[in-house]
Amino acid sequence: MDAGEIELLRGSLHRLLTETEGDKVLAALTDAGWPELYAEDPAAAASTLFDQQGSLLAATPALAAVMLLALKPASELSDRLVLPAFGDSAQPPGTSRDDGSVTIDGLVAASVSAGPLLAAATAPGGAVAVVRIDAATLTMQPVEGIDPSLGLARATGTAVAEAVTGVDPARWDRAVDLGRLCIAQELVGNCRAALTTAVEHARTRSQFGRPIGS
Repeated sequence: MDAGEIELLRGSLHRLLTETEGDKVLAALTDAGWPELYAEDPAAAASTLFDQQGSLLAATPALAAVMLLALKPASELSDRLVLPAFGDSAQPPGTSRDDGSVTIDGLVAASVSAGPLLAAATAPGGAVAVVRIDAATLTMQPVEGIDPSLGLARATGTAVAEAVTGVDPARWDRAVDLGRLCIAQELVGNCRAALTTAVEHARTRSQFGRPIGS
């Protein structure tokens, strides 16, 4: 995408994120054709989305969706991916076992309590697979932290791998790299929103009879 196309996309995403509740954002992105733009230029489509998400201080499940597209391009945005655990983002959240089960330690949306989840899992020899598991078999512990509005939960436990799809390990690395890019771009948007708010406050706030920014 060129600069003009990115500017148009920025405006469209700003309106979409302003008008759409967080849990409905993925469906709205699909309807708007964002996955097709992602297929054409993943870095530009993802970074523009997260720049606008950050500037609007919006909380959405888009990070897992973007990482899943990088890991398994044929996926739908509605498919739910387990994110890596805090402090260990380079490692897949799952570890495959010889008995066909997989041990999970990662992050999911706090609203997830049942239904299928997808997770990247390592196997002996460095192989990586995308496994489908049942969320109901995992323990979900809400993540509070400094921003509870993110709506995250730590998912842990051992589950039966209902479906296993082998992927090139390099795809997991690309998914992690793209996830980091998205978070960095979201922080840029956060900072721009903070600066805009601070400037507006300094321009309009008066103290001792005069604007504090004068």
